[in-house]
Amino acid sequence: MKMKLIAATVLALSTSLSAQAQESSLDLRDDGVETLKQPAIGMLLGGILAGPPGIVVGAIGGALVADIRRRDAELQASREALGEAQQQLQQVSGARSRDLAALERIRGEQRQRLQAVADGFSFCLRFRTDSSELEPRLQPQLDTLAGLLKAFPQLDIEVRASSDRRGSPSYNQQLAQLRAESVVQRLLAAGVDAERIRQQPQGETLAAYAENDLDGMAFDRFVLLSFVDRAAQ
Repeated sequence: MKMKLIAATVLALSTSLSAQAQESSLDLRDDGVETLKQPAIGMLLGGILAGPPGIVVGAIGGALVADIRRRDAELQASREALGEAQQQLQQVSGARSRDLAALERIRGEQRQRLQAVADGFSFCLRFRTDSSELEPRLQPQLDTLAGLLKAFPQLDIEVRASSDRRGSPSYNQQLAQLRAESVVQRLLAAGVDAERIRQQPQGETLAAYAENDLDGMAFDRFVLLSFVDRAAQ
């Protein structure tokens, strides 16, 4: 009796498998075929080994196997995508590090050139006795200096004014201040920003010649202009 039941079950499952195979031929997706085949095989094995109850268990087991395989495939695809993303991230990070190193090298070279310009420049303007008036012949030179400052925005200009020893220290300090102001006003008129100009009127403290040395005192009446690297301050 049991053998007849098994034979009938096998025949029924064979018919079911044949029908499912015909239906699956219309669906070209691999995961759909897998889902149809696994439960059917499980049902066949379950029917042979355990009769009708085995058919149910086998069908469930086959479906679980198909689902596990599908999830494994998805997990593997996710791992591969993650690996590719990590590799791309490493490449981008390496390129960024190289770019930053090159940028820092360029900045270092620029600082060296600016420092060379600042160290190698000084411009001295002479004034007449007891006068703060800027000589007309010096004004175009200050305009040229203003153009240099515009070309090097990283540089500031330092203005140091002096007087000779004749007169009181307070008067000479005031005179030096007026001389510095005359130079600063010309630079401002030429387009230099006020924040880039540093005034240091020092009166007679920079004087190098005695009061009785008339020729020497001519060299004490001056305004000295120097470039200063802003980043170095």
